[in-house]
Amino acid sequence: AIDFDQQSYEGEFSLYRPQLFKDNEPIIDLVKNKLLVESINQYKIEERAIVVKRLLGSKNKIESLIESMKFDKISSDEKVNKLSQQIYFLTKDNSFKNLKSMGEVLEKSFNYLISNYENHEMLRINKVF
Repeated sequence: AIDFDQQSYEGEFSLYRPQLFKDNEPIIDLVKNKLLVESINQYKIEERAIVVKRLLGSKNKIESLIESMKFDKISSDEKVNKLSQQIYFLTKDNSFKNLKSMGEVLEKSFNYLISNYENHEMLRINKVF
């Protein structure tokens, strides 16, 4: 597991995907072997809906955090660019182009999630970069 500070610094999308952590392999294998793909996809949609509800319910706090992060240089330009490009590759959402900070990456990611949490195209994020 990595903490929020480390995640905010890294520019590698795979570090934000717990299903790719080596320590999580046994549970991932169990899920793949015991659950139907349709069930897994339904759980993904439901979990995204819960996250969106929490984001919307804490809108002022989230906005305040993001505004602080936008002006705080918590990662290199190279890592911000790499992460935003990887997310663009996944989403094809132009708002991920030309981002300047991890705060902007987080803001655009939250906005994308809020707008697309039921989007079944999001289910294809099993790709590894």
